[in-house]
Amino acid sequence: MESTTMGSTNTTGRSTRPGALGPVRDERGIALVIALLVSALLLLLGGHFLTASMTEKTIAANDVNTARAFYLAEAGVQHAKKSLEPLDLSAVLNGTQSVFAGGNAANLGGGTYTVQVTNNIAATGFPRGTIAADPSNSGTVDGDETVVVTSTATFRNSTQMVETVLQKTSSFPTIPGAVVQVSNGWNDLDVGGTISGFDESKTCTDQAGDFHRGTTFIKNGNTVTGNPPERAYDPALDGPIWNDPNAVVAMVEKWMKDPAAVTITGDTPPKNLGKKNKPQITVWDPTSTDTNQGAPKFEGYGILIMVGRVNLKTAFEFHGLIVAYGGKEMAIEGGNGQELHGAVLAANNAPASGSEDTEVGVLNGAKVNYNCDAIKEYAEPLGGGGSAPLNVLSWRPR
Repeated sequence: MESTTMGSTNTTGRSTRPGALGPVRDERGIALVIALLVSALLLLLGGHFLTASMTEKTIAANDVNTARAFYLAEAGVQHAKKSLEPLDLSAVLNGTQSVFAGGNAANLGGGTYTVQVTNNIAATGFPRGTIAADPSNSGTVDGDETVVVTSTATFRNSTQMVETVLQKTSSFPTIPGAVVQVSNGWNDLDVGGTISGFDESKTCTDQAGDFHRGTTFIKNGNTVTGNPPERAYDPALDGPIWNDPNAVVAMVEKWMKDPAAVTITGDTPPKNLGKKNKPQITVWDPTSTDTNQGAPKFEGYGILIMVGRVNLKTAFEFHGLIVAYGGKEMAIEGGNGQELHGAVLAANNAPASGSEDTEVGVLNGAKVNYNCDAIKEYAEPLGGGGSAPLNVLSWRPR
């Protein structure tokens, strides 16, 4: 009997066993799905890292632009600080003078900065309120040589601002009275006219009608006003120059040696001793004690230095500073319309023994009106205040 074997042979010659697993179908499709998932994940990770990298790059670029804009703003402050030195601050405030040539803006290093100059009409400074307000209380008239400069700079997409408070310093000292006398001896004032120490321009604090160093003697024939009417040198209030006759005389002699000073002789002055748009230092040395009383009235602006013992009898209207130099007495005798808007300065450098005095006369209806604006505008630029450095009183980024 023939035996039979389990299983069978297929037509291809392969044997099969009952219950054996057949081949797995679509294995390559699963691998493709996994590969796509991995690729997508890698793309997502790559995109994330690329985005993060671009973000970091943008942040870094913005930081650089911000830093450059800040330094541009600071450059604007320094540029303005230097440019303002020779300028009249009131002229800048009222727009008749520009901070930079051609305007208040400048280009630098691919960016721009613009400066704005305003008056400190309210207490300012940083911390806030640490710098007193300008007594002029005006946005266009400077009364304390102090301004606020705001510099705004732009570099690409970044804008930065810096605020500073600048104060102009000057070799021209503040004139402490309508009549100022500095000597080692008596300071003699004869009043037969009007001496007003109240600032008629109303941009400065009131000054004394008569200011003197040391002892004084006032003959009141008419009016001396001010706040106070008269006072002596006070080290707590006044610069040391007003306690040093030698220093005052040296200052006057420096003005006299200025190459631009105009020297005249004779008893009759020219028609104009300086003009409003062109003030000057005039050194007038009359040939006699009295100037020509009958000469036409003259008008002047700046600093008028009277040499020797002089009675200024010529009719005039002067704006600035009249100085008595080299003589014991200088008198302004009215009766012909003598009027000064500014101040009178008299000094000598006699020995400390006090053998010489200063004598000033404001007589016969002559008028001396203290005028802060006239001194600042017409005398100070000639006497050393025209191109003065500015000090930084306050600084802060905004």
